[in-house]
Amino acid sequence: MKITYTHATIRQIVTVTPNQKISNYDLPFDDKTKKKIIKMTGVETRYILDENTSLLPLYIQAVQEVFKTIDPQSIDALIVVTQTPEYRLPTTANVLHGILGLKKDALAFDINQGCSGYIYGLSQAFALLETASDIKRILLFDGDAISKISEPENKSTAFLFGDAASVTLCERSNNSKSYFVLKSDGRGYKNLIIPDGGIASPLCAASYKKQSDESGNITSASTLYMNGTEIFNFTVDEVPSLLEDIYTLSNQTSDSINVFCFHQANRFMLDFLANKMGITDKTPINIDHYGNSSSVSIPLLISDLPEKCCHPRSLLAGFGVGYSMGAVLLDLSNTQTTLKRFEK
Repeated sequence: MKITYTHATIRQIVTVTPNQKISNYDLPFDDKTKKKIIKMTGVETRYILDENTSLLPLYIQAVQEVFKTIDPQSIDALIVVTQTPEYRLPTTANVLHGILGLKKDALAFDINQGCSGYIYGLSQAFALLETASDIKRILLFDGDAISKISEPENKSTAFLFGDAASVTLCERSNNSKSYFVLKSDGRGYKNLIIPDGGIASPLCAASYKKQSDESGNITSASTLYMNGTEIFNFTVDEVPSLLEDIYTLSNQTSDSINVFCFHQANRFMLDFLANKMGITDKTPINIDHYGNSSSVSIPLLISDLPEKCCHPRSLLAGFGVGYSMGAVLLDLSNTQTTLKRFEK
């Protein structure tokens, strides 16, 4: 799907990371294994939620920064992108709506989407701003705590994921073009999955049974399974064509785009993509300090490196779980950014 919007923009992005910082060099694996995986993923440190904290207080801290300059009652819609919601039901969006005391005629809903989720969330927010005359200001929350659903003894995931939460203030604008391309290939959904926990395969005692796979990774059906080779192949095969679609839609080229803000999947993959497309000097990376924070990795990257990411022609691209992918080219030159640590 290719979409062009002309009346929506991002005014502010605030990202909050947990206050618990861990080093991958301290994980309980042998030194040879640690050095090999850290070199491949590029992840040296990460921020993860402690056992007594959910994403909710991080969302609230992030939005309080936005409310320093706008009236909460001016919010017309609230969207939450997450694959680690506060509850199975109700939606995290409705929980936040109630806590923040927003007006009753404001929309509130969740989007269950992972690595491409920020792009999908922006598209939904921009569509509402473009087409609904009564909607002028939207809060797009984005958060994931993949550390909570990963097996700490699984080498393929234990070193990779960090947690974070963000809020993006989207507003109606008279003249602000943005170009979206959204794609899916659900045939690869089994390559990044938590097998048990939904109604297709409910949790049971066997879900928590740990076993070793052919690579010596400890896995269970209640935690995240990732086929790294297949995810890599999908990414390097599909992302270049995704960007070509953006170039065609926007009448731009890779040379005319200021910056490419990619989902921070892993360092080897990001370097491979940048080299393949000849954009190594325009592809900022911060996965070494924060890990792969799923859908929130893009707003985290922008908040962490605004001087590199916020330009008139910034291209954002997410890809991964579900074999979902999305990209957007938009103007971030006037976007305010903030990066904070969670304060209890």
